[in-house]
Amino acid sequence: MASQAYFLPNAGQLPRIADPRLDDALQRTAAGMVKHNIDAYSDGMVHRPNSEDPGDAVSEAQAYGMIVTLYGNDQANFNRIWDGAENHMWNGSAKLYDWRWASKGGLSGTGMATDADQDIALMLLFADSLVTRGIWQKHTSPKGAGYRQRAMDIIGTIWSKAVVEGKYLAPGAGWGGKEFANPSYFSPASYRIFAKADPGHDWNSVVEQCYRTIAASPGASKGLIPDWMVPDGNYFNGSLGYNAYRQGRSMYKDGIRVGWRLALDWLWFKEPRAKKWLDAAAAFAPTPDRANFYTMDGVLIPAADTFTLGNGQYRSRQEHSELTVGMWGCAAFVSQGPTASRAWSDSLLAFLPAGSDTWGLPQDAQITDRTGSSPNEGYFEQFLAWFGGAVMAGRFTNVWDEMQHPLAAAPGRGAVGTPGQGNPQVTSFRGYEADGRRENPVLNAGGNAPSRSSAAPVFLFPNPGVP
Repeated sequence: MASQAYFLPNAGQLPRIADPRLDDALQRTAAGMVKHNIDAYSDGMVHRPNSEDPGDAVSEAQAYGMIVTLYGNDQANFNRIWDGAENHMWNGSAKLYDWRWASKGGLSGTGMATDADQDIALMLLFADSLVTRGIWQKHTSPKGAGYRQRAMDIIGTIWSKAVVEGKYLAPGAGWGGKEFANPSYFSPASYRIFAKADPGHDWNSVVEQCYRTIAASPGASKGLIPDWMVPDGNYFNGSLGYNAYRQGRSMYKDGIRVGWRLALDWLWFKEPRAKKWLDAAAAFAPTPDRANFYTMDGVLIPAADTFTLGNGQYRSRQEHSELTVGMWGCAAFVSQGPTASRAWSDSLLAFLPAGSDTWGLPQDAQITDRTGSSPNEGYFEQFLAWFGGAVMAGRFTNVWDEMQHPLAAAPGRGAVGTPGQGNPQVTSFRGYEADGRRENPVLNAGGNAPSRSSAAPVFLFPNPGVP
């Protein structure tokens, strides 16, 4: 990762498990993502080394890479990913990112994957906020767009082509929405921010419908949701999207992301329906050994269901791994709190071998006849583990609101400085009261809150190799 990359400031408004191993793991695996998924290729995009077309790139991967590099305060690699997506995936006439780039070059999948485009739009809004506060520099893409301009292009396309009847989120432009949905695409926290950037459209109606659909899940009482469903709670019997497993009726690699997305809506906006869902999920999976994929009846998906990666690696679809621990850990963290959920961060960290820059173990203790949890795709599990770790570490901040509502610098602290020798100074952001006291103190690893009168902000932490 770039030598001047730091985590973005966390002013204490989010709870976190203050375990330095989490920050170290996030730094190491972010650097691993750059090394293995970007540097190994020549176009700047995030690639999938072990997909069915090994080395291809999808728009979702660009979104995920932009999330990691934004929260790592790594503008150089953020721009590198975005520029690659602009060069190879941006469809200027439709104002969307075509979703797949083949390993040998050229588009192999056209049209929008809504989750990818909305995540890219949110990260671009966040990046623009960082520019406004003087933390990042202005940047223009190869297509001549700035951060905010492109974000608004994408938001406009999502509203016009992927929001049906003013409330149903479609998984693609002109595809689904009312007839069927992918609940893991629902990002209510993002829509609340879109509503601020794009007040001319009723994004709150999208939020409301997302929660109606989630509540209708056949597994709702357990915090389970299928990969695909009809908004009224039924299963969809028609043709579904890319790599749909068991007609989308289990909580597999799509549905498991719902906990992460709802965790953000609770942490950023205190949405009670998100908390209710996460409480149900945490009650169903109260300990890390329960982290896996399930049917709506709460039964593990069959270990006998298998697939083979593009590199020939045999895999069972049943999976206790860094991916499942990271995603289920989001529910446990919100529901149980930082102290009680410490076992989840410990479990996640156990999937990162000493000195490794990628999540995953070489052997699987639960299913001995399959290869271990690493490297899987060398992509999806890496990012979802990172997201879960970032939630538990308090790193997944609402950058839009943090940059929109700064307070005066905390006593004894200056404005944002240039990273250099030692800790840079940071502005006191929302999360401090007017007298500089912390509103919502960060819990330490033992679950104890620091003194209410403490005014010291949480500094940016340098990545490995920064002097």
